Amino acid sequence: PMGAGPRFAPSETKPDESGFNRANTLRDEFTPLSKDFRVVQDAYSKISTTSDTGAGDMSMLYSYVKLLDPGSVVRESEFATVAASGSYGERIQGMVQRIISGERLPPSLREEFKREAEGLYKAQKGGYDRLSNEYRRLAERYGLDPTEVIAEYAGPEGTGASEPPPGFRIE
Repeated sequence: PMGAGPRFAPSETKPDESGFNRANTLRDEFTPLSKDFRVVQDAYSKISTTSDTGAGDMSMLYSYVKLLDPGSVVRESEFATVAASGSYGERIQGMVQRIISGERLPPSLREEFKREAEGLYKAQKGGYDRLSNEYRRLAERYGLDPTEVIAEYAGPEGTGASEPPPGFRIE
């Protein structure tokens, strides 16, 4: 009779359940500890690719605030209202007011925000790298494959994006 659970062909071996459990425990610890980095990386990626338009300016400022406060829960649709209240400082408030009134950020200011965002991203990535190296070391000490513990969120240096999985192609 067919029971519940995975079935293995005679030549296959049953997975090591204790190894899986150890990897799962480490992964469960690592994932929330790396959450802020994932938010920062996403925000940095958006800043790096914003269009040179009014909407791009607003998106860049919103993403910049996410870099400064990865745990903030303000939605993009609420951002202008919150920023206008002064919650993010006078500079951001002033920029948001300019954009709402139809003005654009001067190119030099856009570049300044991008440079500052890059510095913030690199600082956060340094923390993520230290964290992932520690969990990689723990995985190896327990005889586990580190890729079963650590999801590599960091992309190539300076891109803020992850490499596509091997064999994945965009056409």
